[in-house]
Amino acid sequence: MQLQIHLIRTLSSLLVFFSFALGSDRAMLNFQDSIMVNDSAFTLGQIASVNAPEKIRSVLESAIIGESAPPGFSRFASPEEIIRYDLAPRFPALIFESKGTERIRIKSDCLILKFDDYRDSLESYINRTVRWKPEDFRIVCEEKDKEIRCFNKPYQLKVFGLDSNYPKGYCQIRISATQGSRTYQTTVLAQVRISTPVLVARQTIARGEPFSNCNCELKRVDITNYADKCYDSLSQLDGRRAMRTISAGMVIHERMIASIPAIERGEQVELSVSDGPVTASIAGLARENGSIGDKIWVENQQSRQLVRALVIGKGQVKILNRRGTI
Repeated sequence: MQLQIHLIRTLSSLLVFFSFALGSDRAMLNFQDSIMVNDSAFTLGQIASVNAPEKIRSVLESAIIGESAPPGFSRFASPEEIIRYDLAPRFPALIFESKGTERIRIKSDCLILKFDDYRDSLESYINRTVRWKPEDFRIVCEEKDKEIRCFNKPYQLKVFGLDSNYPKGYCQIRISATQGSRTYQTTVLAQVRISTPVLVARQTIARGEPFSNCNCELKRVDITNYADKCYDSLSQLDGRRAMRTISAGMVIHERMIASIPAIERGEQVELSVSDGPVTASIAGLARENGSIGDKIWVENQQSRQLVRALVIGKGQVKILNRRGTI
């Protein structure tokens, strides 16, 4: 905005300079006590009546003097300083005289946008952005008193700010009104309540017990305050078991579950070892749990030695190094 004002000032000054390069003229300015403006900048013609030769009057009246105050506020300007530091350097071919007030009050007009003015845009944004099923969520705006102050003229409204398509709990939504190069905005605090079908314990589930239709069921629950992932399908718990005892009615979430290992501690396993094209297998005893791809300690039941082995399947391990025994 300041760059635009500077360019306009420079062009108008050059126009006047070349128009009056051969002589000087007088310009009488009658400054007003108080004015109302409805833009981010104000002109000389808005704050004073201009009495000057016809060929220069319109240029002077349209000359931008400065930036106005924010909408709904005021600023003050001194006619003496306007002439000395602004007009005289810009229009050196003119002699300025002034009368009227010694201080001008320049008030900016204001349009106040309240919650009802942006409610429809807010609801439209939420419906476009949120991916929860309509029946599963409810948004409550906690700050319906938030306002946006802008100039009393057309504006472009924009709603934004959600950082997830699945918001939950408290979040901030931004509303902005843009007029030209100026944007005015506010932030509204909203709470997103989520009530959706999730898996809960049908009965007490013991530690280590696999999940099934017998001990789990779907129920609609308010999960707004759950930070951990919940589940809405039993297929999501395939190959999982309870990490701890889960009481009946509790929502099953990610910190309650663990993978069922391919091999469990104390289980008899088939311990294989390869030497070129030859592979031999012996009985072993797992000393720790392990899933496929894990490396675990296994006891060779013939030699009673511990070997490091790779879990390759259910009840099957493979020695990594024939000499890696202890």
